[in-house]
Amino acid sequence: MDVASGQVTCIGFKAFFSCRVMVWDVSKREAVCGSPASPRSAGNANVVMCSSCRDEMFVTAGNFTIRVWELDTATKKIHPSECYAGQLRRITVCVQMTDDDDDFYLGTTSGDVLKVNTSSKVVAACGPQKKKFSMGVTALLLPKTGGLIVGTGEGTVALCTGSDFQVKK
Repeated sequence: MDVASGQVTCIGFKAFFSCRVMVWDVSKREAVCGSPASPRSAGNANVVMCSSCRDEMFVTAGNFTIRVWELDTATKKIHPSECYAGQLRRITVCVQMTDDDDDFYLGTTSGDVLKVNTSSKVVAACGPQKKKFSMGVTALLLPKTGGLIVGTGEGTVALCTGSDFQVKK
């Protein structure tokens, strides 16, 4: 679960089998709204990440599904937008959003990283192309100094640079 900065709303998943995204008002201890976390044609959502700049935006991803959500506080509804990944079919296990909320990165069980633009909702980059990370990408970190730190199921921690996510260190 990830809590948006500076607000009392909490976003999380309700029950594994129903796989719904629920938005909660923590101060009132009540649900604001909910919606299925993924389309019926895809698998379950596994991860959620709130925007650090916009309280009304968050991302969910999981088994063959990537969604950007907008919360409408006036109507108490959330509206998903499917992200276009072309022929890529990935299972996402971690997500990290840039500080400016322009993009977010997804770590996958197949050992690659996807970069998705929040405005266009299209996968902008996927890599590394030649040597994927062994045992999947399990953790992502965006340091202030640039690049992307990737943690893997094998125990490797790597600093990646560029749109092709080549390992620098």
